[in-house]
Amino acid sequence: MNINPQIVIFQEDEKAQNYRYKLKYPAGPNIQVKSLEYDLDEFIKTNKLIGNRPDHNTIYFLHPYKNNVYLNESLGENYFLDEKLELYKRAAALLGAKSISTKVSLKESRSINTDINGEIKYNLISFEGSAKSEKENNYKNSLEIYEEFETQVNYDKEKNIDELRFLIDNYNIHHEIGLISLIDGRDSSQSGTLLTKRTVKSEITFEYSNLLEASAKLNSPVFSVTGSYKRKLEEVNTLIVDIEFTF
Repeated sequence: MNINPQIVIFQEDEKAQNYRYKLKYPAGPNIQVKSLEYDLDEFIKTNKLIGNRPDHNTIYFLHPYKNNVYLNESLGENYFLDEKLELYKRAAALLGAKSISTKVSLKESRSINTDINGEIKYNLISFEGSAKSEKENNYKNSLEIYEEFETQVNYDKEKNIDELRFLIDNYNIHHEIGLISLIDGRDSSQSGTLLTKRTVKSEITFEYSNLLEASAKLNSPVFSVTGSYKRKLEEVNTLIVDIEFTF
């Protein structure tokens, strides 16, 4: 499980040293403000950065699953959703699935704001009719999949189940109750029965939304964040994925 700060922002040295005297509220334990000039070289000795090289005001998100890996926030939502989708597909392959398919629906959209006291506030955004359908369709094009698998002679279900249980612990994704239940269903060592088909519901945007929320206090003139980052906070979508596993 990651114990590093969830959010890192690189600033010019003077800002990094003095931001706490200008910010009207604590940035909080999830955020570290680092000097681009003096902290970057030391930071990359122990951490891997994915995306564009840091510049002034660049924000990095801690990878939800990988230790000591930081993602440039400019990679955006799609990168995180693709990573989560790969997790589902990996689970399907390890559990010996014949096929996996996904269906996506938009549960809600909201904006994330920070008030003058540093409290995080949410405002629901209403999308009706064709506007909601268009938004959902954009996600469906990239996240709705159907894939088939064929097990080989070296397939070892028990070993793979152990690997998935380790992955759940290592990635700290115990909130994925459906996935954990699926693993249990494929483990016949206790029950003597074997699951052959199940549809699992998952909030595929969970990790990305949490990172945006954790970073929201950076949306202040003190940090001079980019317009593209601010726009991400203006619309944060919650997506539910129905994942059908057939064994």
